[in-house]
Amino acid sequence: MNISSSSSSSPLLNRLNNYGKKGLNRSIRGYDVGNLIKGYTSFIDLLPSSSDPALYESNQSSDNDLHPLTHKRLKHFIENEFDLIKFGIKPNSRVAIIMPNGSELAVTLLCVMSRWCAAPISSLNTTNEMIKELISMKCIAMIIMTTGTSGAMGKNECALEAADQLGLGVIAIQAMKGSITAGLFDYKLIKNIEMKSNIHVKTMLTNANGFITYDHPEIVLLLHTSGTSGNKKLVPYTLDMLIIGAGCIISSWNLTPADVCLNMMPLFHIGGIVRNLLCPILSGGSVILCGGFDSVLFWAILDQVNYSKHLPSFTWYYSSPSMHHTILLDSEYRSKPLPVESIRFIANAAGGLLPALAKQLKDTFHAAIILTSYGMTEW
Repeated sequence: MNISSSSSSSPLLNRLNNYGKKGLNRSIRGYDVGNLIKGYTSFIDLLPSSSDPALYESNQSSDNDLHPLTHKRLKHFIENEFDLIKFGIKPNSRVAIIMPNGSELAVTLLCVMSRWCAAPISSLNTTNEMIKELISMKCIAMIIMTTGTSGAMGKNECALEAADQLGLGVIAIQAMKGSITAGLFDYKLIKNIEMKSNIHVKTMLTNANGFITYDHPEIVLLLHTSGTSGNKKLVPYTLDMLIIGAGCIISSWNLTPADVCLNMMPLFHIGGIVRNLLCPILSGGSVILCGGFDSVLFWAILDQVNYSKHLPSFTWYYSSPSMHHTILLDSEYRSKPLPVESIRFIANAAGGLLPALAKQLKDTFHAAIILTSYGMTEW
């Protein structure tokens, strides 16, 4: 696999211009990143267009070994093949995405954020939970995933019931017929928007409590907090917020087109979306999309034995302390030496990293840098 390591394959890296790479005690500031990237015209404007891999699908069998989706093909699909306007869904409208983790969910998120507002919701929620979130987010339509050549509805009963009760439009996607490439899909409208009155959608975030607006104050992502301290709160993200946040992470972690991320985090949380999807894609690198957390799969991908001929060894991953702990437990049953040479850093969030666990990670992954970080849905 020939991967370009130059910044020329990433418009965002070109704008960042090696920001933060000089000196060991560098300080990454959102204000600096905002000024460096100022002037971009759209989200699509920042997508790489190289022939390097962008997305891999990990849930493969020997009979269904999908090729990676390249940056060039991904950008073309987002810009020219995905269009919700033909279904009466205007730009900036809020569209719920209720799908299982995987490459199709990743591509759908990027497509919707490019011109509309993505509102990802866990596909494991109950009907009532979905209804509450859909009303809070003021969605007018939802996207679900179907399976098989007949487009069977699969496990979409709760989502479809919620759509019926609220009169939302429903777009169904399924893996692209005849395609051997991860993430690509066909889509169609299976239920028209039947809302009795138009929902007023505020597309501009005018009171960001100190956040400096640059070129793009439009809201492109909506998430709910976990609700551990009370009722769930709705958090809007502007395009500027996401791009600047990704730029800060890319600069501080020194991400390049040669880096490969393994994602086992849910793509309806801010960590999975920004760190494990936007950062690899916008830096010109790639991400391996998994259906969920699986420590056996983690080591199987690293082993590269009797698995997929199209999956590379990954260079970094980010997860929670409990996931790190399970990965370490599973390592005790693997053949030694462990295949950890490709891992250059490990990021922790979604909980504090205890010193003992950090030491275990360091002892197991040797040369890898262990990074502690903190993030929250609220900006």
